[in-house]
Amino acid sequence: MAKFPFTNFFDRNGNGQMDFTEELLAMKVFEDALPGEESASCDETENDGLDGLDDGLSDEIDEGDINSLIDQDLGLHSPDFLEEDSEGDAAIWDDLEEDEDVWDDSQEEAEGPVAYLTFSVESREDRFAKQGARREDYPTQRAYDAACGLIDLQNGKGYVPSDSTRQREIDRRRFLVEGGCVAARYLTLHDGFLYAQAVKENFPLPIEVPDEDERPVTSLDDLFLDLAEEDPALAVRVWAWIIREFGPYPQYMDGVWMPFNGLLYLTFRFPPEFREIALEELCQNSDFRRGLLETSPEFPDAGGYIAYALSHGREDQAATLLQSALKNPHGKGVLYEELVKDMMSHMIEGRDPEPWEALERTVFPILEGLPDKRTQRLLPQWKEEVAQRIQWRRPRPAPQPPQYADPLAVTDKTVYTFCGVRFPGWKRVYYYRTDDETLSVGDQVLVPGRDGPTPAEVVSIQKHRRDTAPYPVDRAKFVVGKVAD
Repeated sequence: MAKFPFTNFFDRNGNGQMDFTEELLAMKVFEDALPGEESASCDETENDGLDGLDDGLSDEIDEGDINSLIDQDLGLHSPDFLEEDSEGDAAIWDDLEEDEDVWDDSQEEAEGPVAYLTFSVESREDRFAKQGARREDYPTQRAYDAACGLIDLQNGKGYVPSDSTRQREIDRRRFLVEGGCVAARYLTLHDGFLYAQAVKENFPLPIEVPDEDERPVTSLDDLFLDLAEEDPALAVRVWAWIIREFGPYPQYMDGVWMPFNGLLYLTFRFPPEFREIALEELCQNSDFRRGLLETSPEFPDAGGYIAYALSHGREDQAATLLQSALKNPHGKGVLYEELVKDMMSHMIEGRDPEPWEALERTVFPILEGLPDKRTQRLLPQWKEEVAQRIQWRRPRPAPQPPQYADPLAVTDKTVYTFCGVRFPGWKRVYYYRTDDETLSVGDQVLVPGRDGPTPAEVVSIQKHRRDTAPYPVDRAKFVVGKVAD
């Protein structure tokens, strides 16, 4: 600490106090004059002027140094150093007695006690300790930095990012310091939450996770991709815990997508058993379901999970998820439409109509009660599309030959010969009567056609009475004959 006298000498504005600019001026002058932290004092003067100072500056100042002794703003100078000194001024300096000080006692009495300037460097810790923030009172450096920043922001100082406001920054730091919950413990000043560090400190993990303090090192998606491969059940429990502990504070997240819709979307990259376990957990754990679907900061992208439940015959679980998703306050017509399309796109492909019939039974009755104009306008189109998909997947019955009433079927016991023939390029079999007992399977014959006798191949020879004939006996046409070789 350095002390400097002659405080009033540098009082430029005459207010009796030293402001910061005047202090800098005084410090500069005495830095140039003193080699160390010594008090500035004047030697006794001789009749012929000043010999020098006791601080080691004994060399006589020449003409070239005059400008360095003049402050252009203050206009301060010693008349003994100027060539243009008036005779009167020179006489004043020459009349000094041999032992008389330049600054006599009368002047000191008139001006009062000598004032001193004190310069010191106060550490950051000392400055905030005076305001009640001591490092040892906070568990982490992040919490201490937040407390210091909170003090500055409340005093009108501190840094406010361009995309934020002072009040938001105050609220963030106050939550970090005073929150007293898991989310507050792992909040950073600028990079959201330390999810990986929180999971590492609260769950025994089968994977390696690096330590985090000031900012995240492991992203949430990377954490779950690794954890789900090793232990899908643990990954689901961790997900539910994150939604419970961090979900209520989306305003402090560095992006709200990943903990909610991000992990819903990434499910297809996890092992199959992860979705199975997550579906059960969502339906049984009301806190998890409410935080992920009903109160999430974005409308939930739950179509994949609803379709999975429908495709596996779990209509009750599908209804539970859909009803929870529709409670989300961010839902509206376009988002409802995207949810339905997402469900349809995730339905299992195949010929089985049952999943689509389950969707028809489960989803549409719920949507019919939704008071949304766009949804009600599009609902008939969705119903028609699903009905077509169901119809396409339902098995078609085999075509049955037409049935004719034959009045002689009961009384006529005659046996008739029928030839089953197939035309070239056709799969269907047509039946004709014949009296030619020499015909056999594989023969090429001519049968009556639209344009006259038409070649066909015999594929069967059958004996029938009227009541079992494949075609009415009286309406059946006869084979014309064999094709000539």
